[in-house]
Amino acid sequence: MRISLYPDRFEVASPGGLHGIHAGYSDVAQLIDSSISSTRNALLARLLEDVVIPGTGRPVCENRGSGLRAAVQALERAGMGPPELNDLVRELVVTVRDQFHRFVVPPLEDIPGRMIGLLEAGPRSSVDLAAALGASKQTVLNWLRRLRADGIVAPTHAEPRTRGNKWKLTSQP
Repeated sequence: MRISLYPDRFEVASPGGLHGIHAGYSDVAQLIDSSISSTRNALLARLLEDVVIPGTGRPVCENRGSGLRAAVQALERAGMGPPELNDLVRELVVTVRDQFHRFVVPPLEDIPGRMIGLLEAGPRSSVDLAAALGASKQTVLNWLRRLRADGIVAPTHAEPRTRGNKWKLTSQP
């Protein structure tokens, strides 16, 4: 499986494409409304129905054909349109375009202020900041470089790439 995040869309590519009867559907609505499930490896699917994900009580594989339906319902609850499906035979690419970034990517202009707020509580690593902000480590490092150039933050070690380094506020912004 491949997950790709672009400025205008979010894509999930699943190897193998649509299987069996589903390959004949021309749009998402037909596929979602279908109550028929088609399995590539029925024996494996039946085995995985009995394997429970630790701590959840849910099976690894429910094999009821409800995954896409559940995803579309979640998009609807978020006020978004249905995904686009592109069956390339070798893989199925599911694309979400309708303002997904409101829910997935924090607005870039909010990151510096939120980062400063986090650092007010004390030094933090770039990895910790990225996790807390829901941003990539590279995005956080780019903002840290800008804030450092403005004299707002500094690394706790002289060399920013030092293992175990954290970032701290140098002054009030």
